[in-house]
Amino acid sequence: MDGKRITVDELEEYIEDHPYKELVREFITTAFTAGAIVSVDRNGCFRVITKVPQMECIKFNGNDIVGTYMSIHGKGFSHNDLAHTWIATSYIHGQTGEEIFSDGFAIGDFPLSDGFWNAIHKSIDLAGICPFCGKRVGIENLKHVGFADKACEDCYPAAKKKIEFPGWYN
Repeated sequence: MDGKRITVDELEEYIEDHPYKELVREFITTAFTAGAIVSVDRNGCFRVITKVPQMECIKFNGNDIVGTYMSIHGKGFSHNDLAHTWIATSYIHGQTGEEIFSDGFAIGDFPLSDGFWNAIHKSIDLAGICPFCGKRVGIENLKHVGFADKACEDCYPAAKKKIEFPGWYN
């Protein structure tokens, strides 16, 4: 997780100029109450890692899924009234023993005005659905496609062809 980890007491200094200050304050304060880990990067974008028991311990690309990884864009970015959400994965760093978090495939974008808990509940509901066919197959049965997409076993070949065309990563 990039950026500086912050506490609830430090939140005000980082949301001072955010155009959705009140929504961000309420969303992130609720996240802190739920035990989330919050960091802010040099661009004023927030990263919120929340462990979600309903999503924990399912393997994805060799890492454990632990919950959700949310990003709230800072001032000057578009869509800074949304919580952009991915599954959160973690692994233990071999040398330091520290738990390292990263994002996996995308789940969706949720309005901050819906609140933190609604974003969590929607994430749990949507995480295991293939966006190509709409089947609920479970997180453990989805494959990572491209940077942040996912597909079920049946849709994977066509999704890979559609998304990972020559030069797609440039």
